[in-house]
Amino acid sequence: MNKFGLDYWSLDFNLNVFLQTVKTHNWTVYGIRQQKDTITFYASVLNRNDLIKTYPHIIHLKTTGVIGMLLRTFKQLDRLIAAGAAAALWLLLSSTVFNIEILGEGTVNRTLIADTLVQLQAMPPFQLTDKNVLKQQLNEELKRSFTWIEVEQNGSKLKVRFLPKKTVEKEELTRNELIAQKDGVIASFDLQHGEKCVKINDVVKKGDLLVSNILLDSMNLPEEIYVKGRVFAYTWSDFSVEMPNNSLPEGVQFFQLLFQARRIISEELGEDEKIVSENILQFSVNDDKIKMDLHYTLLEDISSPGE
Repeated sequence: MNKFGLDYWSLDFNLNVFLQTVKTHNWTVYGIRQQKDTITFYASVLNRNDLIKTYPHIIHLKTTGVIGMLLRTFKQLDRLIAAGAAAALWLLLSSTVFNIEILGEGTVNRTLIADTLVQLQAMPPFQLTDKNVLKQQLNEELKRSFTWIEVEQNGSKLKVRFLPKKTVEKEELTRNELIAQKDGVIASFDLQHGEKCVKINDVVKKGDLLVSNILLDSMNLPEEIYVKGRVFAYTWSDFSVEMPNNSLPEGVQFFQLLFQARRIISEELGEDEKIVSENILQFSVNDDKIKMDLHYTLLEDISSPGE
């Protein structure tokens, strides 16, 4: 029994009489010491009630071993509650998704994924206990539109990757010039045919000519050519989102609005377009609604064929 725990006692009593009592009751005691009129000793926890009945004035000093550790732990209820609360909070946060990034080709496809996530109540912040279940649900709901959908979770961030089903379209070449559809700074070209009229890092305005359908030949004579390609530029967008004020914590409301803004911006982006940076200008809460103002830097295809 001493491997699991012993009671340590202090008793003001005559040692010889005490030893006789121990023998009479068949108690098992260890480490008996006497200092003046005080006896200290270890005894099995099974003898505790008998010792207290026989010597009402006996003093229990401590309990050793595993039993003692358990007793001390259960006595410190506040520590148990704190430890339990910390464990529960860790489990909650480790399974909470605060951000979703949808990666794949096409604005329509990304919008379809985002809308399906909303239907599945997978809108941040939300609890995700098993990413494979969400993956299976997405693949089942969207099997007619996508070859595969993959779900990755890294902490509180969720990435959804997809491969859309391809349809073969006949390519038609035109001689229309590429015209800037908005202001921006030229970032890159994806050009198969045409004559560049701007270069990387040039600042362009809406309506500027980006790619011409005229090329000078070896005789310095103009020759009309086909134009095909895209011109990417850094653009800027100020954006505001709002929603009715509710009883959710302010931090949860913040992430809901942030995800709503990202989803709306992402729906407007096309193939190979993306959000470069995001700055939150203001987050306000009043009795009726909550509002968030943001500034986005985007990488967009600003070219569009002219007439």
